[in-house]
Amino acid sequence: MDMRTSLGATRIASPVLTASGCAAAGRELDPFLDLTALGAVVTKSVQL
Repeated sequence: MDMRTSLGATRIASPVLTASGCAAAGRELDPFLDLTALGAVVTKSVQL
């Protein structure tokens, strides 16, 4: 099943996203789910 979708102008492979603040860099979720199934990791903030 093709789950690709758009998030703004960005195409992502899956509509499944982490919740802000729950996953830090995503590695913490590795024991619980297949990280390749995530479309993106949502962060609380980004500083440039």
